[in-house]
This record gives sequence, C-alpha cells and structure tokens, in this order.
Amino acid sequence: MDGEWVRNSKSGERTMSEPTFVTRALEKSEYQEWDEFVVLSPQGTIFSNSNWLSVTSKALKTDFTIYGCFSENRLVGGCPLFHGKRFGLLSFASNTCGLMPYSGIVLEEIPGNNVRKFERQQNNILTSIATFFQQPRFTQIKVQNPPKLVDIRSFTQRGWESGVRYTYFLDLANLNYSRDIRRNLNAALKNEVFVTISRDIESYYPLYQQTFERQGLKVPVSKGYLEDLYEYIVINDLGDLWVAKTQDEKWIAAEIFLHDNNYIHRWTAVTDPDLRKSGGYHLLLDTAFRYYLDRGMNTANLMAANTPQLAEFITGFNPYLVPYYSLKKSPNIIRNQ
Repeated sequence: MDGEWVRNSKSGERTMSEPTFVTRALEKSEYQEWDEFVVLSPQGTIFSNSNWLSVTSKALKTDFTIYGCFSENRLVGGCPLFHGKRFGLLSFASNTCGLMPYSGIVLEEIPGNNVRKFERQQNNILTSIATFFQQPRFTQIKVQNPPKLVDIRSFTQRGWESGVRYTYFLDLANLNYSRDIRRNLNAALKNEVFVTISRDIESYYPLYQQTFERQGLKVPVSKGYLEDLYEYIVINDLGDLWVAKTQDEKWIAAEIFLHDNNYIHRWTAVTDPDLRKSGGYHLLLDTAFRYYLDRGMNTANLMAANTPQLAEFITGFNPYLVPYYSLKKSPNIIRNQ
C-alpha cells in the first residue's frame, strides 16, 4: 500500500502513515491513462472507455466528465458521469446514457488474500469518490455500477440510496442448454437457417424499431445514435453484428455483441415475430457463443434478467444470476422523482 513509515513522537515507535486519496476531474490528456486503467480493472468494461463515452456524448448531445481517484499521484479508481440540467435549473448527473447498462465505479485490482487490507484500501478509494460527489456540484447523482463492485457501504453509510438489479453470466467453456434450447437448435438446422456476421446496420434499425413499437413502447435511441456507436464498434474491432437468415436471405433475428477485457456483452437484439418458431435466434446465440470461445473469451454477459419474459427465454441457456448495484443521492424534494 501507499504511505511512508513515520516515527510516533510520544512512543518512539515507527508506524505506517495513512496514504492520502484525492478525487478530481480528469483532463483529456489523462484519458489514455484512464483507458489503460479500465482495461486492468476487475470492474472495467467497454462502457467506461473514454472513446465510448465520447461517442455517446456527441450522439446524444450531453456532456460527460471522468472523475479519477488518486493516491500519491497514482490512479486507483474513478467513475465517469454524464451531466446536464433538469427543468432548466436542477443539475443532475448519471453514469449511464443511451444503451449503457452500467459503467460506474472502477477500482484498481486489490489483492484479496488479506480481508482487512483489502477492505481498507477499497473503502479509502470509495470514500474519496463518495465525499467528492457529495459536494454541491450536482443536485442529483445516479450511479449504476458494474457487477464486480459488490461493496457499496462507503456510499450507503453516507446516506446514499441503493438498489439492486441483475444480469446473467454464461460460462462459454461449459455450455449446457435446456431441452427446449436444443429442440430449437435442431429446428433451425432442419429449416436450413444460417448465421453470419454482417455490417448491414441499415437493415438492423427498422427491425429494432419494430421490436419496440409492437410492444407499444417508444424506441429508446435514434438511428443516428445506433449508427454512430456501431461505426465506432466496427472501426475499433469491439464487437460484431450477428444475423440469422432464411435461405432466401430474410432476417429472422439479429444481435450486436460487444467485447472487452472481461466479457462479451449482448448489447441490442431484434427478432422477426413471424419467424420466431424457426429456431433462428437460438442458433444465432449458440453460433456466437462458440465463435467467441474459440477466440479466448470465456464469459458472456447476457443481460435480460430484469425483464420477466426475456429472463424466461435466456434461462434456457443455463446461465447464472449476478447482481449489480445502483446508487442515488438527491435532496428530499426530488428523492422520489
């Protein structure tokens, strides 16, 4: 740990001084250091990368800042926040924007063989971030943390509200599908469905619109936003658009997968309701899982756990349930909004 040995003037004993922790906004010149830190962090995902944040910021016309926590000038943690105004007056900040399930707080990898030292170091970092965020710069702050940040006591003990959400993780090296999934895979093969990687984002968005509109829901993002993010994904080799098709090239289902240092992520998905019984979507997922496993990626973040009908489908692949935690700080007058 950081810190220096100092002598206690009363006892003469030598003790370890406590390291100092300072949280501040990063300069753009420090973004490369941040991105390298995110890659090495257990909580790091593509959604905390400065380029992902920047593309999202431009596409949705909202500003963002990355806040870093430093100990003795060494980056040890941090959290990005998008920020703006509510009702033209109240300032608010959130770490998610657009199609981001979370980004949240990321920490350096801390050895866990000594629980006391582990918790002390983690608490020092989180306390610095929590204290900084509580300064009067935002009226309301919401932070949706990644799955591997399991200890949020440094925030809740300071009056932050907490919530829990869930995702499903799948071990790609130990695929063990349910009978229903295997039956649908056989149906897809019988129906001569084929699966391919595509670059046709133009054909993807109309199906994306239909997926929401047939449920009476508003489409969450514009075509421009999706195209901008997809262009960034392709240029930087951060994911793929998978498509299941009939023999006459009709799209049955499509899904965009992302990948980073920790996981592959199911990001967005669409299906043609008239072709659901073909088994095409099941074959698409199975093909993608095996493709990424062959390339050394072992864990898939399947999302889908917070929507009952999606959870019912995805549990057929026998994933395991993982919680992730949200935090919110706001004055009483807007606490329930």
